[in-house]
Amino acid sequence: MDVLHRLAEPQHGHVTRQQLLAMGVSGSEIQHLVEKGLLIRVHAGVYALGYRRRTPKAIAAAAALACGDGAVLSHDSAAALYGLREWPRIPEVTTAVRRRRPGIRVHRSGTLMETDVTRQYGIPVTTAARAILDVAGRLSDAELIQIVSDARRAGRLGPTALHRLLAASVRAARLIDPKQAPSESIFMALFPALPQALPAPDPAHRMLVPRLSGRRDLPSAPADHRA
Repeated sequence: MDVLHRLAEPQHGHVTRQQLLAMGVSGSEIQHLVEKGLLIRVHAGVYALGYRRRTPKAIAAAAALACGDGAVLSHDSAAALYGLREWPRIPEVTTAVRRRRPGIRVHRSGTLMETDVTRQYGIPVTTAARAILDVAGRLSDAELIQIVSDARRAGRLGPTALHRLLAASVRAARLIDPKQAPSESIFMALFPALPQALPAPDPAHRMLVPRLSGRRDLPSAPADHRA
């Protein structure tokens, strides 16, 4: 079991049937471990070791394993892994071949290049730039500007990756100026020149508010108005 733990640990507690067979564990032994509750089926060919992990990263790792070699976490799941989006209810994975897996939203892509893929937290995943490109169609202009700004400020989108993203997306190139520092708010991202365009306040129109210092007694009310 120690060998299985060492295999499962970097995969967020999961192993695949193919990995077990490659280690010399037979099909009957795998079935025996399942019956004893030591392996818990999560997806076809993917097992949790000991107990089923419910964290978003564990669910994402299991989904990527279930889709086979070359499969990577993508779209909203990838963006969530980078802290740029909320975790989707159904994990999203991209593969180079057509696959169907219950409980997983599988995308097929023939344009996924080696430069679009990395590994984060032990999970194969698209780069932040590719993840943003994949979810751009789901975002408003303001949301697209914001997610790019967030990725840049978090160090997930460097100059080269940003240039690649803008070259791949006409819409992003129209909305985002790579020379402009990333903004912390959607408002400032949409209207970067607004503070400079506003006129400086005119000193002549400043409102002077008297400053009260110390305690002043109010004048006494007339006798006929006293309680």
